[in-house]
Amino acid sequence: MPDTDGMFPSKTADKTHMFTYWKNQPSKSPRPPEKKIPLAIACLIGLLLPPVSGAVDLLDVYRLGIENDAEYRSAMAANRAEQEMEPQAWASLLPTVAFSGTTTANREDVRQNSNNQLAGEFDYNSKQLRLTISQPIFHKDLWNALEQAQERVEQADATLILTRQALMIRVAERYLQTLRARDDLLFAESEKTATEQQLAQAQQRFEVGFIAVTDIEETRAARDLAIAREIEAKNQLNNTHEALREVTGEYLSELAPLGRQARMAGPLEPDDIDQWTETALARNLEVAVARRAVNIAEAEIRRIDSGHLPTLDLVGAHDRSSRNGGSSGENDVMMSTVSLQLNVPLFQGGMVLSRSREAMHRHTQAAEELDKTQRSVHRRTRDAFLGIESGTSRIQALWQALQSTEAALDATKAGFEAGTRTSVDVLNAERERLRAKRDYAGARYDYVLDVLRLKQAAGTLSEQDLITINTWFGTEQSAEMAQSQPAQSQPNEPQMTEGQVASVPAVPAPTVPVPTVPVQTATVATAPVPTGEPQPEPIQDWTEPVPAQATQPEPVQQVQTTQREPAPAEPAQSPAAQPRQVARTEPAPEKKEEAEGPREKVLEENEEPEGEGVAAIPEEEEADAVLDVAAHRGALTGLKEPALDTLIDVEAHRAALFRATPPR
Repeated sequence: MPDTDGMFPSKTADKTHMFTYWKNQPSKSPRPPEKKIPLAIACLIGLLLPPVSGAVDLLDVYRLGIENDAEYRSAMAANRAEQEMEPQAWASLLPTVAFSGTTTANREDVRQNSNNQLAGEFDYNSKQLRLTISQPIFHKDLWNALEQAQERVEQADATLILTRQALMIRVAERYLQTLRARDDLLFAESEKTATEQQLAQAQQRFEVGFIAVTDIEETRAARDLAIAREIEAKNQLNNTHEALREVTGEYLSELAPLGRQARMAGPLEPDDIDQWTETALARNLEVAVARRAVNIAEAEIRRIDSGHLPTLDLVGAHDRSSRNGGSSGENDVMMSTVSLQLNVPLFQGGMVLSRSREAMHRHTQAAEELDKTQRSVHRRTRDAFLGIESGTSRIQALWQALQSTEAALDATKAGFEAGTRTSVDVLNAERERLRAKRDYAGARYDYVLDVLRLKQAAGTLSEQDLITINTWFGTEQSAEMAQSQPAQSQPNEPQMTEGQVASVPAVPAPTVPVPTVPVQTATVATAPVPTGEPQPEPIQDWTEPVPAQATQPEPVQQVQTTQREPAPAEPAQSPAAQPRQVARTEPAPEKKEEAEGPREKVLEENEEPEGEGVAAIPEEEEADAVLDVAAHRGALTGLKEPALDTLIDVEAHRAALFRATPPR
């Protein structure tokens, strides 16, 4: 908006002490006439223009805070006010010059003539002019006041720098709180998606009689709690955006995340907590402000005590008085005087003694506040140092946990492709991966804050530190993160970037997922099937160690209908707990015509030697029942031919173990 004088506002720099602030001043160039653009043309131009990226990083938010934060601007105004204390104290020690003038209308009535004076009434005017110069020679209280004012100016400068450092911490905290709230929202959305899938599967299982109605209600309760957590996460995200707007004065919808490949600072230098503590007690600005307060209180005591001392001033005056009539006639008199004025206070009703006692108590209060501040800085310095050390180890541990959850997710997806896992299992594995990703990002956020807090406690935090930390933030996304959006996400939901938690990927859900028959301890060894997704590269960073390259087993490209390769050798187990391989054989005698098609093969004798605790292959009628159950499940879950063959093998193996016909 233009100023009221019709000029454009322009920004000019005004440097006071060590800080630069901006203020609006009208420019000298007049405002050009406005040209209105039709609405349709404006809309067309807006559609044709490329979108402007609205993502801002930590340094951008800090600079917005410098310009718009009311608390910092108030501190700047207070600093400028305190700067005037020293000139005021100096002014009391300099000469003072005063001029006074008086004009008076007089009426004089003389009734008796004496000394040659005329009798009668006289009306005349008189004037008096006085010029006075006074120079304090000895005023102990004024010199103490000057010392006190200088301490106040130093305290104001330290307070302003402290306020700027506090603004850096406040901006970083609210910035990272917003990123953390966005992580929580994405995790809550993925959890809601998983519980909705679980509820759908539970309803289908209830319809076929596998579970009771209580299981349905428990799953529905879990879904409702997930929805409540999602609502709470959305509200928390809105609150963090409001807190950020309070500092910047603007709504910032897109924030640059903490980059996945960000190289954080190395080990602390010096790597000694005692040295950091000594530096903090010597250079911390809160301690400096508290020390100045103690010095100010001491100067106040000296100023009050000087009220008992005499004062000496040099006074010079020049007077001129004139009158234009009267009984004595006209006159014009000028007189100049120079004097030494001595003032010795004798008794003031005990005022000086009372004020002196008050100043001593104020000094004691300031000293206790200094001790309190030193203890607080000592504690916060050690907390930040230990937080960085533990945060480094925590980041490494959570990175390993993230790698493990990603490996578990890949294995679960392979099991889903093979038919041994359901889509809910995949969603649960994805949810655990997102939880690990969220915790990993949160640990990195805490690390950033601990670095800033340690430097603030040591009194060395500056904008250059913020510039260095700002390089850890970026807007790039990995391909794996770009693919990890939830299947039911809204078009305007926040996109996943590094430092954020991805939402659940779209997983093909079976039409009617039916659980397998529960068994007790039997297991079937299956080889992992690759899903085509690249494994995430570990960050080559001191905060994220490179995990050891484990030897991966040879993946099976597809599930064959012939005999599978034996699984890699494993430690010896009990016969009942050992996984076994099931081979395919020729079809059974043509006893049932409906076994044609996907059930054209039956199982032959088990290849396991006797004595291993595994029963033989069931009889022909049991084999037919196995094929019926496997085909029914395959039709319900929509499995393809290779996965259907694997399901037949699993059912036959279960029947062989327990000599029980699976339910139709």
